[in-house]
Amino acid sequence: MSDNQSFPYDEQSVASLQRSLSPERFSRYLEASDGDPRAALRRYTWNCNVASALYGPLQTLEVTLRNSVHDALVPSRGARWFSNAQLMKGPDLARVSDARAQAQASAEGGDLG
Repeated sequence: MSDNQSFPYDEQSVASLQRSLSPERFSRYLEASDGDPRAALRRYTWNCNVASALYGPLQTLEVTLRNSVHDALVPSRGARWFSNAQLMKGPDLARVSDARAQAQASAEGGDLG
């Protein structure tokens, strides 16, 4: 991990950030940093940067996987396979129905974001 940082880890900032993060979350970074709060915050920042870097590729993977599943099911189950009671049971079918109703209500109300 590089010591180059864009965030000033002065005493007040370290104490404030340490209070802001949950003890459970911060303790993992603190333990990995041999109890050094500045090093723990650098690790936390590094983790945030890694998560940010992976967000786009993971989002793309999720969409392409979902589209691939859809494309594979359409020929045998139809374009509305997600509403098929033979494929979706109980709570899952109810969640699909609820999501569709919510999307419809948002579209009718002009609330698309």
